[in-house]
Amino acid sequence: MTVQLLAAVLIVAGAMVAVQRVDIRLVLGGCALSIFLLAGKPLGFFVTFAAQMSNLNTVVPICSAMGFAFVVRMTRCDRHLVHLLTAPLRLVRALTIPGGVAVPFVVNTAIVSQSSTSATVGPVLVPLALTAGVSLSTAASMLLLGSSVGGELFNPGAVEIVTLSGLLGSQATATVARVMTANLIASSVALVTFWLLAVRLERSIAGSGDGIRQPATLPGFGKAYDRDEAEGEPPFKLSFLKAAVPLVPLAILFTAVNVDGKPKELTETILIGAAMIAGVVVAGIVVPRSAGELLHAFFDGAGYAFTHVISLIVTAVLFTESIKAVGLIELLASSMSGRPVLLLVGAALLPFLLAVVTGSGIAPAVGFMQILVPLAEPMGVDPGTVGALCAVSAQLGRTTSPAAAVVMMTSAVTGEPPPKLLRRVAPPLVAGLAVLLIVALAGGI
Repeated sequence: MTVQLLAAVLIVAGAMVAVQRVDIRLVLGGCALSIFLLAGKPLGFFVTFAAQMSNLNTVVPICSAMGFAFVVRMTRCDRHLVHLLTAPLRLVRALTIPGGVAVPFVVNTAIVSQSSTSATVGPVLVPLALTAGVSLSTAASMLLLGSSVGGELFNPGAVEIVTLSGLLGSQATATVARVMTANLIASSVALVTFWLLAVRLERSIAGSGDGIRQPATLPGFGKAYDRDEAEGEPPFKLSFLKAAVPLVPLAILFTAVNVDGKPKELTETILIGAAMIAGVVVAGIVVPRSAGELLHAFFDGAGYAFTHVISLIVTAVLFTESIKAVGLIELLASSMSGRPVLLLVGAALLPFLLAVVTGSGIAPAVGFMQILVPLAEPMGVDPGTVGALCAVSAQLGRTTSPAAAVVMMTSAVTGEPPPKLLRRVAPPLVAGLAVLLIVALAGGI
């Protein structure tokens, strides 16, 4: 190994330590700049930066998807969807735990922010679970698990799907289908494991007579739960039209895939943006009193995505391009040559571990996809499998991280401390990762 490569490795190692205390974007960006300078290619930093800041293939789908999520929240259509999805849980108490994980998972497909999903679903789901006799610890943990374990990977506008589509040269809807098997394996194993452990714990709590609290005493509720009544509005009444609004863009995207004769200008990037705008229009028709605020909410969401999501993608790509420039990618490829098992293990474990450390699922997924997916085909490994492992394992790792925004949000909503939540969700998530890796190594993904 040359002195230049050794110095780059030391910079990367220092970044992995610093990322525990410093914003990951600052760490990745600073690391990238240092390595570009080390490689004698400082211009590469600025060229990559400019290209990613204006990359239509990421900016349009991701910002428009988050913009629509803000519209759904502003019009409260999200709340109607949550009430519709939780209706079966009110009738069949045996479904409370698995259903309590499934509801936020489904909502996360439409609202691609995990913390927003937790904030939206929590005020409805947790009191319902408590009323059904579930302990607060279990109710809060199933909210966290469902909000963050992988629902967004069913949305063609999700960051990981958009990134992987670019690497594979496939349509985003096809990438969703490609990732679906890995996602369902990991999330199903996590759900079943959590359910079994929760049933055992609930029996022990019932035996001790401890751990049940009524909704009125929860620190995170109150006005948030009764916001309509607190604002002097009539009691909540479910509207099926409003409940359908969050699903409109998804319905358009998955329907448009099979439509022949689309104009060539209607690329999938444009189609995702158009589907989100169509959703905004439908929201304005269904909730006309909010029509004047729709564009403000949409661009608020788009700006939020640019600040919190696009910035992560930009710095992750900068980091990837820098280690390419210095030759670390070639070194990694040569070390894995003839060892496809090592590539699959790395695609599962590395994003998971980095997500645990950083609390972000996006940066580890995007960063390792950019590095590992191009290595797959020359090694005789399906690039889609490697990308799916990166995407899903990063989701699992984020949900296990004390630094994750969704963990903090769930704690704030329910009043349960983050360490207690993580003790409940970590074993199921690790089980999901282990089974996913075993299936991948057996060629099942």
